[in-house]
Amino acid sequence: MSALYKLNKNDFVRSLTSAFFVAAVAVLYGVSQQTDFNIFTADWVHISKMVANAFFLTFMGRIGEKTVTDSNGKVFGRIG
Repeated sequence: MSALYKLNKNDFVRSLTSAFFVAAVAVLYGVSQQTDFNIFTADWVHISKMVANAFFLTFMGRIGEKTVTDSNGKVFGRIG
């Protein structure tokens, strides 16, 4: 973990990894909800927008979390 208000390379890698796994789950969810796992009749435009939103929000949320927590996991260095 990095210091308060600072990010390092490891924070970006962990954020990207989390976002990737959330996006993979979003693809499975989108395909299963629309077409019962029939990938040929799925609405891929809708699914791709949902996946892009999930990826972006997860990445930004993790980056935000890593920015405001210190190396001990305390929010703003005090809470937690």
